[in-house]
Amino acid sequence: MRSRTMARLWVGLTALAVSASGALMANAAPPDERTTSQQARFATQARSAGLTAAQAKELQRKVDDRMAQIKVPVHQVSFNQIMADDGSARLTLGAPGAAAPRNILCDDGNLCLWAGDYYDHERHDLFYCRLYNLADWGFNDRLTSYMNEQSKGTRARFYNWQGGKWVQKFTSVAPHQDPDLGRWQGLNNMIDAVRPC
Repeated sequence: MRSRTMARLWVGLTALAVSASGALMANAAPPDERTTSQQARFATQARSAGLTAAQAKELQRKVDDRMAQIKVPVHQVSFNQIMADDGSARLTLGAPGAAAPRNILCDDGNLCLWAGDYYDHERHDLFYCRLYNLADWGFNDRLTSYMNEQSKGTRARFYNWQGGKWVQKFTSVAPHQDPDLGRWQGLNNMIDAVRPC
């Protein structure tokens, strides 16, 4: 008797699950049309920047990979840029190919970080006054050059994670820039967090 009750219960639960999944599929939203239009827009931007179709595809793969690694909510805003959903930061990936433009200017009011010396490779722009854990962006231990274009006199603080706490390594008073932290012993590819102001 118990086995018959269990069998009926199992059949009932299975029918309920199949019914529910069918209802969910029937109510599933169609593919987001914005995704398709965004992809077309990003491809157009890449072509305008001088990238071949193969280079644009490879760059999009890198953008997708980075978005999967980033620990804060983000979205893609251009063919090579990722923005925090709260607008607090933006990551710009270097575009392949000699024809691809390099943006080495940091906008007024921002603190801009680069993974390469002389403002090359990935760029991370910080917009808010708060502590940014660069590991959340996969940018920890990668800082090599920066521009502090915040309001005159604004002090940015740069930290390393040591012994279970943030240890300040240096500061920068705006306007200030350093094209190569490798010139200073122990600072290149060391910084794990930044407080812009």
